[in-house]
Formats: sequence, structure tokens, C-alpha cells
Amino acid sequence: MKMKSWSVLLILALALCAGCPTLTDLNKKAKDNPPGDKPLKDNPNDSPPPNKNKPPETDFSFVDNLPSQNKAPDFNLTGLDGKKYQLSALKGKVVVVCFWSITCPHCIKTIPTVDALAKKINNKNVVVLSITGGEAPPVQAKVRELGLKLPVLMDPGYKTFDAYGVEGVPTTFVIAPDGSIERKEVGARDWTSPDLMNDINKLTAK
Repeated sequence: MKMKSWSVLLILALALCAGCPTLTDLNKKAKDNPPGDKPLKDNPNDSPPPNKNKPPETDFSFVDNLPSQNKAPDFNLTGLDGKKYQLSALKGKVVVVCFWSITCPHCIKTIPTVDALAKKINNKNVVVLSITGGEAPPVQAKVRELGLKLPVLMDPGYKTFDAYGVEGVPTTFVIAPDGSIERKEVGARDWTSPDLMNDINKLTAK
């Protein structure tokens, strides 16, 4: 009877230890995760935290008609063409500035129409520019892919985005010859619209 009891206890002990890690397992775990190392994420596919500096994409469109005293902040940025572009040097001209991102689908729809506006406007007193953030190489690749010809200015730290209060992309400003912001448009838009081009041409007489 005593022998039978010991047999039962032995079987139970073996069953409990079946799922326990061996010394080899523990040594391997310690080697893979030495003290001081950060534990792996539960999900290796977790995406990194979003860039707080980068404005979100917009899937809507609205227009702000702003008071004439709302002056456009000056900027001095370098384009992908290596040239310097300063807003104050363009005083006396109508300046259209589109803030966009290469990762934003609405921007990818809008920026070719801004580029087409630059080609179609046919007015020496109208300057069309675009401003984007991030690093130059991926922007250059996207510009080549889209076949853009308008100046693309780089704002790597998004300081100009902040100065203009850009909270979503694309956001496009129309700046009058006196330096005031005449129009602010947020969201996707076809900038080759005859009405838009007519309004821009009218501003040159201001």
C-alpha cells in the first residue's frame, strides 16, 4: 500500500515538472535577454509613434477668406533646385503656396494641379510654390515620379508649417501683392479651375 502511494506521488511530480523550463532553457533565456536589456515588444509589427511635428492629412476641403491685414509670415527656404526662395523678395506679386506631404494621398491628388496652375496661369506677376517637410531624397523621388516642375521648397523642421498655422495637409495659401493672405484653402482641390485662375489673375491688379 505504501509503495502504491509513493508511485502516485512520483507520477504527480513528473506531470507538474513536464511544463517547467529546464536549466538549459533558463540559460538560453538569460543569454538572449541579459540584465539591463529592454524586453521585446509584444507585437513586433507595432508601428512607431507618429511624428508630432508633421501635420495630419485632411479628407475635406474648406476656404478661409481672411482679412487683408493678415500678413503672410516671411520665409527663406531652399528648393530642391538648390535656389533660395524668400517671400519678402516676391512682394508685388501674387504668390500661391501649397503645403503638402509626399505620404498624403490627398496631397498627391492636389499637388499636380498646383503644378499645372503654375504652367497655365501665364502671368509673370504670379508665382506658384510648394513647401514640404522631411528629408530631401524621398521628396526628390516623389517629385520625379509625379513629374512636378514647380519649385519644391524644403522645410525639414516644419517651422514654416507652424508659422502659417498649418494643421492639416494639403493647405494652400494665396498671398496678395501687398503680402496679405487673401485666401486659405484646406484639403484636396483642383487648382486648374477657371474660376480659381481668374480670381488669382484679378489679384495682380490689387
